[in-house]
Amino acid sequence: MTKEEFLDEIKKELGFMPYEEVIKAEKYFESYFNGSEADEKVIERFGSPKYAAQNYYRTHVANSNANIKPPKKNGVGIWALIIILILLSPILIPLAIAVGFFAVAIIFGILCIFPFAFFSGVSMWLGGAGMILKSFFAHAGFANMVMQIGVGCIFFGLGLFIAWATVVVCIKLFPWIIRKIVALGSRLFNKKA
Repeated sequence: MTKEEFLDEIKKELGFMPYEEVIKAEKYFESYFNGSEADEKVIERFGSPKYAAQNYYRTHVANSNANIKPPKKNGVGIWALIIILILLSPILIPLAIAVGFFAVAIIFGILCIFPFAFFSGVSMWLGGAGMILKSFFAHAGFANMVMQIGVGCIFFGLGLFIAWATVVVCIKLFPWIIRKIVALGSRLFNKKA
């Protein structure tokens, strides 16, 4: 932790006090950093910023006539939130289930499209190869053989391209999809209050 980070944390911890008192506390702590001792040693000596701020408040503010009291935490906020959630649960629970099913359907749909495209490409490729081979063994005339070879080459090339493109898209797209799903999950479940 740097000196600036330490002082910022101190100011946050003492933020309930009037601005003038916070500035006094900041000057008090800065005076220790201006000595010959390294910043890391000063921070280590104070301990955590929270502990240092509490200690400063006890020794410099609570004993003075400033009449500054830290804000009291009441449990009304959490109880109000619980009551609101209970009252909204007939709406929120089905909505959460619907969103969950929708997300699963989208992911399942994406996962099913790629195998279907790949196997379609492989089928076209095999069909084209079969058509080319068949043209040499079927005795239906020279024009028919040339036409079957041409159509077989088109199916062979198109099938090979679809199978190759599907593999390339999967290699590029699946890691991106996984990263986005993980990022969405971390944003939803790791919110800081």
